[in-house]
Amino acid sequence: MVVKGRKEKAAKKEKVVKKTEDGVGESIKLWNTFRAKSMDKEKRRSLIEKTLGGHLKGKLFETSLKHDGARVVQAMIRYGDAPQRAKIQSELVPRFVELAKVPYACHVAIALCRHAFEPQSFFAAVRGKFAKLGTHATAGPVADALLRHLAEHSAAGRSLKRKLLSEFFDQEHDTLEGAVAADPARGGRFVAGALRTAQRLVEKGLAQHLLAHEVFWEVARAADATQLAELASSSVEAAPHVAASRPGALSVCRLVGAADPKIRKKILKAFPKDAISHKFAHLVVWRAMACVDDTVFTNKQVDLSADVATHPVGGRVCVWLLRGHLALNQDEELALAGASTSKKPDETRRAELEANALAKLREACVDQPVAFLSSRAGAMVAAELVIHGCEDAAVALAKAAAVDFPVAAGCAIVDHDVAHASLKSILQKEAHKGGTIFGRAFFDLVKNDLAAWASSNRGAFILDALLAYHNNADFAVKTAATLKPLLQRRDDDAAWANTKGADALRKNRLILLHHQ
Repeated sequence: MVVKGRKEKAAKKEKVVKKTEDGVGESIKLWNTFRAKSMDKEKRRSLIEKTLGGHLKGKLFETSLKHDGARVVQAMIRYGDAPQRAKIQSELVPRFVELAKVPYACHVAIALCRHAFEPQSFFAAVRGKFAKLGTHATAGPVADALLRHLAEHSAAGRSLKRKLLSEFFDQEHDTLEGAVAADPARGGRFVAGALRTAQRLVEKGLAQHLLAHEVFWEVARAADATQLAELASSSVEAAPHVAASRPGALSVCRLVGAADPKIRKKILKAFPKDAISHKFAHLVVWRAMACVDDTVFTNKQVDLSADVATHPVGGRVCVWLLRGHLALNQDEELALAGASTSKKPDETRRAELEANALAKLREACVDQPVAFLSSRAGAMVAAELVIHGCEDAAVALAKAAAVDFPVAAGCAIVDHDVAHASLKSILQKEAHKGGTIFGRAFFDLVKNDLAAWASSNRGAFILDALLAYHNNADFAVKTAATLKPLLQRRDDDAAWANTKGADALRKNRLILLHHQ
């Protein structure tokens, strides 16, 4: 009797499976039709309605567990209208956790997050189960997608996101720091649990997800130096992935500060050489350069080429190094990691980094001065090199601006939207600091063509910047003397005389005459 009962149950199950498979087969035929981008929207809507009300009615979950079936359900979520998505959502969201843990069905869960998102229903489906979901090898990307969509949805969605993250340490508080402060007796246990979660995320290859970055940041703010050193040693290879977001990068900065010298080197070595230009990872590279005492090693690992100097992010880091900055004083979150953890005195380490950056960037500027002038970031770096007294770089930049630019860039520097402003900025910054190397080199090359430069609005602004040297350079006075009769003649040209550049030249001429 027992055997007979088992056979009947197996036959019944096989019948249900076969029926579902037949439905999936029919749906796949329709799927190949309604996924065509050229299809009429109304026809697609009716086909999806036919699929939902016919072959797959009440079978969406079972269909999502199969390879081809999951594709069908994803397509219906993507191409369906609002009422159709609501039907799919009402059937699948209550079983969201089950979907997330199955290889094919997890893609359906992500599609639901992307196209049929309703914060409260998704939150209710995963509440109390999110910690296990987030550390599951298959469900981890689904949990990450859910967090991202909660964060992007609204202020209420961001509040729900904090509640889900709190499941990794204490469901009563939104942050690990808050949980430790509220209950010091259990604070150590909370931190230890979050630390294990961070390590588990690394072990399961989930470190690239925002979920992992958020967990790392919670641990980085609440753990002590010993715990951070432990996490740093187990997260060396994962560090570049964690540093792909702001909270992740800030957490790795703290790990670098707490790690021992060997681990710091390993973390820096794990990053690609162009990480210094990454939107967030540059913070880790810059932090590691301040902490790792081996200048030869950091010199090999960090690229300070023209490509980096002319990159918006890389150029900013180059300026920090040339100015001797070891910490982002204006950034409270990063400053909490400490000014420096190098064994060398701060002034010694600062001087080493500055000298190394100066040598490499000086060479890059001499080699590619037009590239520096053509980039806003490159102009900032070039100005720092000029202020530091790099005569070869200053001469190369002046020659590029006055002579080489039309050949290299295909237009005069005054016609380039960025380069003309770069030239003006470098002149102004050097004059403000009391230097004359770049200004004199540029004047020597253009002194016979001042009329041509003054004939355009942008050119007039550049000459105005050259006049800013009047307190410490004779060439500024010579420029004013040359421009005086020229300005009087040009006043007859109403179109030029009324430009801002001409007005700036007149004002500076009066200042110069007052000083003569």
